[in-house]
Amino acid sequence: MIKVYEERYSNGRLRLRISDKNADGEVLSEKWYSNGQMSERSNWKNGGLDGLYEGWYKNGRLKVRENYKNNKWDGLAEWWHENGQKWFNVNYKNGLLDGPFEEWHDNGNLR
Repeated sequence: MIKVYEERYSNGRLRLRISDKNADGEVLSEKWYSNGQMSERSNWKNGGLDGLYEGWYKNGRLKVRENYKNNKWDGLAEWWHENGQKWFNVNYKNGLLDGPFEEWHDNGNLR
């Protein structure tokens, strides 16, 4: 049985939804800004981040996309400036930096 917990802003819009994905302790957490725009979506397992984490700016543009395994960064992490330009890319393995760190200015030029 899937359980769902929700909270709402005073304007009636959804603020938070937490859904059990299955009986294995997997949970999907979703948050919204008061304007109705999603602010973040994350996957949890046994109380820690596990899987894809995504965050958005209030203007709707993607802010962050990261992967977690057992509450540690694992895989590609990408961030964007609020204007939509890429901010940085980095790879992690078991919570540790694994490979080059690439960073861009908000005008799109590589730092």
